[in-house]
Parts: sequence; structure tokens; C-alpha cells
Amino acid sequence: MPARRLGGSEAASFVRNPYPWLGDGAEDVVRPDDFERARRQAGLIEWELDLEPQDGGWGVLLTDPAGEQESRALPDLDLSDGRELLVAAVLARSRGESALRWRGSDIALAGLTLESLARIERASVDAARGTAPSDGGLFDLAGYSDRVVGFDGKPVLVPRVPRRDDGQEWAPDGIPIDVERVDPLTGEVSTVRLQPGDVRQLTDRVAEAERTGAAKVRVPGLEDEIPTAEARAWVDGLKEASRREPAPPTVPKDPKPSETLSLRILHNIEQLDYRQDCVDLDEDAQDPVLPAALRPEVRLLPHQLKGLAWMQQRLARREEGVRGILLADDMGLGKTLQSLCLMAWYRQSTPVPRPCLVVAPVSLLENWRSEIAKFLDGSQGRTAALYGQELAAHRLAPHEMPADLRERGLKKALRPGFAGGAAFVLTTYETLRDYQLSFAREQWGVLVCDEAQKIKTPGAMVTRAAKAMQADFKIACTGTPVENSLADLWCLFDFFQPGLLDSLTRFTKVFRQAIEQRVDGHDVLVESLRRQIAPWVLRRMKSDVADLLPKTDVPCELAMSPRQRALYGSAVRAVRDAMSDGKAGSGAAILGLLHRLRVICANPLAADDPKAEYLPVSEHLRHSPKLAWLLGKLEEISKGGADGRGEKAIVFTEFREMQRLVQRAVAGRFGIDVSIVNGSTSVDPDAEASRQAIIDRFQAQPGFGVIVLSTTAVGFGVNIQAANHVIHFTRPWNPAKEDQATDRAYRIGQEREVFVYCPTVVGDGFETFEQRVAERLATKRGLSRDMLSPEQGIAIDEFADLEG
Repeated sequence: MPARRLGGSEAASFVRNPYPWLGDGAEDVVRPDDFERARRQAGLIEWELDLEPQDGGWGVLLTDPAGEQESRALPDLDLSDGRELLVAAVLARSRGESALRWRGSDIALAGLTLESLARIERASVDAARGTAPSDGGLFDLAGYSDRVVGFDGKPVLVPRVPRRDDGQEWAPDGIPIDVERVDPLTGEVSTVRLQPGDVRQLTDRVAEAERTGAAKVRVPGLEDEIPTAEARAWVDGLKEASRREPAPPTVPKDPKPSETLSLRILHNIEQLDYRQDCVDLDEDAQDPVLPAALRPEVRLLPHQLKGLAWMQQRLARREEGVRGILLADDMGLGKTLQSLCLMAWYRQSTPVPRPCLVVAPVSLLENWRSEIAKFLDGSQGRTAALYGQELAAHRLAPHEMPADLRERGLKKALRPGFAGGAAFVLTTYETLRDYQLSFAREQWGVLVCDEAQKIKTPGAMVTRAAKAMQADFKIACTGTPVENSLADLWCLFDFFQPGLLDSLTRFTKVFRQAIEQRVDGHDVLVESLRRQIAPWVLRRMKSDVADLLPKTDVPCELAMSPRQRALYGSAVRAVRDAMSDGKAGSGAAILGLLHRLRVICANPLAADDPKAEYLPVSEHLRHSPKLAWLLGKLEEISKGGADGRGEKAIVFTEFREMQRLVQRAVAGRFGIDVSIVNGSTSVDPDAEASRQAIIDRFQAQPGFGVIVLSTTAVGFGVNIQAANHVIHFTRPWNPAKEDQATDRAYRIGQEREVFVYCPTVVGDGFETFEQRVAERLATKRGLSRDMLSPEQGIAIDEFADLEG
């Protein structure tokens, strides 16, 4: 037992008390006192927690309830630490556990521990009653940034620049139709292929034959004639098939946002009301200073050392008005590590450092948490998590909210001192938005907004909340600073260096309008803007700085199955008929058609049978060339690798039903467990099936393995270097999104050549939707690498010339 490693809450629970797991009679086989003796010999002792009150908190003593071990003193506990311990205990009890892991020791939830937890709870309630914020606190403007001017934040109107492709629509023509014909004499089945123009011509000929009483009709493309009645059956059958197609989905209206109290800021939209003047920055090189808290085994790569030096130079000039930067390095170059080193150096070099705040999507915060522990030695101070279940210890409960705050419309607030002396505070954008008054009153050291495109919309409440924060230095961290328009870039600069790009209205007139409408001479303006922002932007690509093994794109063209071809043509005809009859709005109809064509190419049975998910995998393989190709390719991968034990593959698709089908097909063929990680997967680090736990298990298992990921939900923020085969089963509309997904495997730390596959369903004599998507993604991929170019997503008008 001493050499064994325990994993998971169930394993830990078993070691603490195995008898509920072993069943009746277990105590006769394994005596409880013998088992307890063996646990102690293995060093598995459950201590009880004894707290001694002192100024500002408690002294901590661990005692052995059996009296065999000497008591141990731990660092003192303040009220914030106590609340976190209280939450951890509640969560452990809710999972049915009799102990919890805390500060490296197992703490029994019994005896002295329960008494100590009761003391913490009483002190927490007393503190809330005695120090709850009042009108003179949260509603005192003196406690906020100069940019905050009120508490009645209202929607902000943002100027829009029309784009050349606005309002253009598409539906593909030229999809051939296969009609089966049975010879009445021989019973032989033959297939007749009709082009869309042939169908219209046949319809007219049948109508004319019925009007004149002709017995037969010549079918376009056939040498002989067929009876008029049979031709009428063909035409009616095609119309009925179109009517059976599901109606295109309508576009839902945005739900009305709930009214909530928010900060009013000087937003710099119409005119420049708030600016922070600064000195001109130069590019003088300097050597980086590694923080003392950096673990000795951690080695920064050359480009990371240069990046740290660059950021330190700017942070050192914050008293001269340099208030932040845009960290726009390519994915996989270590933006998190560089930011952590800067924050640790700030806390080391500042006489009275303030806590550093990291705001990120909840899916990335566990990565931040783990990398703080991985790269830093803990000497810089503790990390506080203000999201998920751990937020409960820091927020005011409804019954604790003072009446004067409720009367003014405040629904959510954090307890005073919620940062609790932490070195790093981690929270989500939603928490920052909902508790913006509490966060905005704090004085932060370095504020990092990771995936900062979350605050790219000038009028959004979360953007206004971020701009209201008080910080010595702000970092907007994103590899895609311009997603939809140059207003995204302006908004990020207005967050960390307001005034540098003037007001949004002025920026639009000078740069945005001409560049986005691509007027003559716009390229000169692009270079002018690039020079203006260069001193504040750190942007490197993997191809420039990283010594990575090759990445090989493997072409995969797959012929349509007959059923796919039939469904494909039927889908297009249904939408065209609905639009020509005025039964569907063109925008909604086109969106519905595009979605349906994607489904047909990926999983044709799902587009034809509502119960397709329950059909045997063998039935799917008959009609889905993609699924058949996938299993064949995985067969090759399972036999690869230097030792012949196989390599690992990631399969990306955003369709939930497709994810489950791939899981079922791969598990059945290879007899392995296949996990799915998508937007429904928990990000709670304590959950057995959390996203990071699933990925960690996948990476740790030896040899061949397959994991299925959602392109949109897991296309960023996770590292999966154990896989070197990336399969885009379905493709996003944007090359940057696809590259983000590929870079889960193709990044620093990858030790093998990476292979990328994009299986594409192709037509027989016509260009399919997937072929056009592949062609346009390839064209736009190069353009998307320019930081000042809006993300090169595919526009509808780019399909206008698609013909059969």
C-alpha cells in the first residue's frame, strides 16, 4: 500500500472506509482495527482540526484523534481562508466523503474539526453583519476609477460600418437528381440522372402532354419515351420529396436582457471623454529579469524571454502613463507563462504589491490554476478562485444584503476584503460583470483579460465592467484581436490605454471606414495604423519563433453516397421552392439550407431519420463515406508509432449527435474508451468527469487513443500534445477557429510530427458545399494571419457561383 497512488474521490473514499464498498460480511474478513492499523502504517492519518482564536483569525493545530502522533502547527488562518475551508468541507460532505484534503493533509470531518468549522461559520456571519457594505461604500464614487461617473449604466449605441457583402444571399444550383426506374417486363432497376433544368423541362412536358392527351413523354437525357402517367408520378414524387423536407429554422430574437444595476463609465464612443496620456515608447532592448518565485526547473524559451523583457520594460514605465499592452502571440507560444512571470516580477519588485486579477472564460481558469502551481513555487502568495462553487464563500447571501443596497437595485455584491490578501485572484467574465461594483472598488496590480475578445464589443456590459477596473497595468491577451471589425481593436486599446486611438467615432472616420470598405489607398492606412499601435502590441507567430516539428495537411476527398446525393438535391429544391412560393424568408431559408447541407455531408442518416442515432453503426457506414473513412484512418493510426502501439488522435466536430456516433463507432471497432468533451462537460476541477480530468486521462494512457472534442467549445484553452493526429470531421466557417483547434496538438511541447485531416465529401460532376468551404478556407487562411484583418469567415455570397 505505501507504494500505491490513489486517484479520484471514490478511491479515496474506499481507503478511508472500504466496508460500504465491500458489502455485508466484509468486517468478518477484514477486521476494522486491523485495517486502521494498516492505514496508519502506510502514513494515512486523518487529522482533526483545532483552531485557536487570535487577532484577525485563528492559529491552526492538527491533532491525531488516536493520540499516537504529535500535534502539528500549520500557518495561521484568516477569515478569507476560513471561508474557503468551510466551502471545501461543505462540498466534501455533499459528496458523501468523511474527510477532505487540505494544505497537504487529510482532515477528518468529525470531532474537533466540526467544532472548528462551526467557529468559522459564526465568525463569517458576524463579520457580514458588522461590515456589510452600505450606501457610503459601494455607492461612493471616490472609491472608483476616475472613469466611473455613476451607477446607472445604460446601453451604448455603437456606429456600424456597412460591409461590401452585407445582404447577399446564396443557394446552390446544379444538384443532379437520381430517379430509380423499374422495367415492367424484366424487373431490372436502372438509375436516371436528371439535372435541375431537366426537371423543370420534364414538368412542362408532362403538363403539355396531359393538356393535349399525348400518351408518352420524352424525358430529357433519355433516348426513349415513357408513359405520361409514369412521368407524372416522377414529377409528383419529386415535389412530395421537397415538401417532406423540414422547414428552414427561423432566426430567434435576442432575449430581452434583465435589468440590473451597473456602472456608468466615460465610454469614449462619440467623443474622447477619458484618456490616459503617456510617453512615447521606444524599442530599446533590455534583458529580462526572471522572478524569484519561478521554479528552478522551468526554462523560458528565447521568444518567451524576449516577450517578458518587452513587457517588463512597459510595466516599469507605468508611472509615465504606460498602462497596459496587447499580448497577441500566436496560439501555443506561452502567453500564460509570460503573463505569470510578469505578475510574479511585479509582486517581487513592487514595495507594496496589490493582488493580480486574471479574468478568463471558466474553461481556461483551471489551466491558469494548474500553471500557477506548475511554474511558480508558491512563495508569491496564495491563489483565490472567485468562480463556480468557490464563489459562495465570498458573496453576500440575499438575507445578508443591507436594505439600503437592495433599495438602490443592487442584487449582487461580494464581502468586503474578498481578495483576502491573495497574490492572484481568478474569476470569469460573467462574475466580473455581475459583481462589477465589488471588483471595481478594489485596487489591482496586474489585470489580465485572457481571451480578451470577450470584451471587444464597446456597448456590452462586460466590456464596460472591464474598463471600470482600477489596475496598475492591464494586459489584453488574445491571439485574435480583430474578429469582426477594427472596432474590436479599438475597444481593446480603450480598455488598457484609453485615448491612444481617440474616440470610436474619430477612429472610424480616420481608419475603420476606409479600411473595412477597402477604398482606394486603404492599404496605406493599414500600415499607418500598424505603426501607431506597434509599441503596445506583442505579436509573434509559431512559424517565426518556434522550433516545431512539421505539420502535414493530408488531403481526403470522399465520393458522395447515393443516399447523400438524393438528400442533398432534395434539400436544395425544398428551399428554392419555398422561397419562390414566398413561404420562407430568404435569410432564414438560406441559413437552414446551409446547416442542412452540413449535416447531410457529415451524417446523412441524421438528416433523413429522427431516430438515426439508434440505428446500428453498420447502417451508418453504408451511407456515410466520412464515417467509413474515419474508421479506416484510425486503423492505420492504431498501428503507428515507433513502438507499433499506435498514436493518438483528436476528432473535432460541433454536432452532438455526430460526436456520439463517432464515440460509438470507434469504441465498437477498437474496443477502447472514447471520451467526448463539449460545452456540457463540467469544468469543475473536483468533478471526476471534468474537462481537464478527461484530457489528462487521455494523455496519460499509453499507445493508441481517440478523443472527440467540440470545435467551438474546446477549440481553445487546452493542451493535448499527446495526440499528433487531428481530424476535422466537420469544419468551422472560419480558418482561425480551425487553426485554434489544430493547435491543441500542434504547439510547443509536441514531440512528433502532426498530421491534419479534413475529410471532404465531393460531388460527381458538381461542386458540393463542403468542397466550396474547403476552397474558401484555404484561400482565407493566409489573410487571417494579419492581425489587422477581420477574421476571414466565409460569406454567403462566396457560394453564388456554385454550379453543378
